[in-house]
Amino acid sequence: MNHVFHPGKVPDDYSEQIRLPLLFLPQIFRANSSDIANLEKHVIRNSSNYISLNQPSLVITGTDDTVVWPSIHSEALFRDLPNAELIVFDGAGHMPHHTHTKEICVALERLVERVRGLQPETPS
Repeated sequence: MNHVFHPGKVPDDYSEQIRLPLLFLPQIFRANSSDIANLEKHVIRNSSNYISLNQPSLVITGTDDTVVWPSIHSEALFRDLPNAELIVFDGAGHMPHHTHTKEICVALERLVERVRGLQPETPS
């Protein structure tokens, strides 16, 4: 688990908060393993559609992510999504939602406002 958070530190109560033992229940373990095994082919198949996704979105990454490389994944996703905002945390690894929570919450609030701006006015 340390490599996923690197260079950040795993929060002390992380295993309890995510209820880690549930991951090892047979049905959940099989489903998760299947998701991981099939992820690449699904991403490849669906990535050609990214350019047609017009809803506002966030692409969040850390410069030191060694699980999902920013230069390959995040920058390409940002390039392909026409209405995306790219947020890069210098020195963050794969879990910026744990290490930069406040900043991400602010970005999500901006995203909500962008989405609201696209919604038609509703009569009072």
